[in-house]
Amino acid sequence: ASRESMYREIVRVRPQNARAHYNLANPLSRESRRLRRQGKTEQADTLLAEAIELYEEAIRLFPYYLAARINLAVRFGEQGTQLEKRNRAREARKSYDLEIEQLREVVRIKPRHKIGVYNLGLALRKQGVRLRNQGQMVPAQATVEEAVVLYRRSLELRPRHTRSLRGLAQALRQLQRYDKAESPLRRLLQIKPDDPGAMRLLGDALLQRGRYSQAEPYLRRAVEIDPRNGSGQQLLRDVQAHLQQR
Repeated sequence: ASRESMYREIVRVRPQNARAHYNLANPLSRESRRLRRQGKTEQADTLLAEAIELYEEAIRLFPYYLAARINLAVRFGEQGTQLEKRNRAREARKSYDLEIEQLREVVRIKPRHKIGVYNLGLALRKQGVRLRNQGQMVPAQATVEEAVVLYRRSLELRPRHTRSLRGLAQALRQLQRYDKAESPLRRLLQIKPDDPGAMRLLGDALLQRGRYSQAEPYLRRAVEIDPRNGSGQQLLRDVQAHLQQR
């Protein structure tokens, strides 16, 4: 609270200072998440809205403030998620569109911005899922195709970035390019050999291609590491059923 008060005073004294608005928005964002975890939804929403306004003001004062744009995009994503949970689909779509708009601007200003490139890929992949769920198959595919391009660019900037490897594999899986999904998953498992999520994804990619004997050890190991994961258990049962039919 004392830090928030200090930043509020700085904003009051220096209203034309972009960094002052940014510095106040950050603790408000953190407090919003804390309150939401405690179930204090209304208070969390109020702080989130204030944080968004502060980031927007920081950007208005300094349009090249990339950190503010990144954080604003994250807040719009959080806002969209909350609106979606309350069945306010139109407002949620607007928030998600604003999230993507900010990230596009980051990448336009600095094409090799590591966080911007990755976050835009992630936002587009999620947007593709939402569009597909709405039955908009053509725009969904185009959106995920763009996400693939961004994940590949992210990996050019950070070849061992595990989130980009996982995201690329998930995007390729959404496009049903299971053969292409194998490579990033194998690279991911070289970096994190006991990652059950990567094992499930790789096992599923192999299963979808009919390579049951190759899929089985990955899925079995994933279940050993994470026995409570229902999808992993189901995938293992599926592949074992195929093997028994041989």
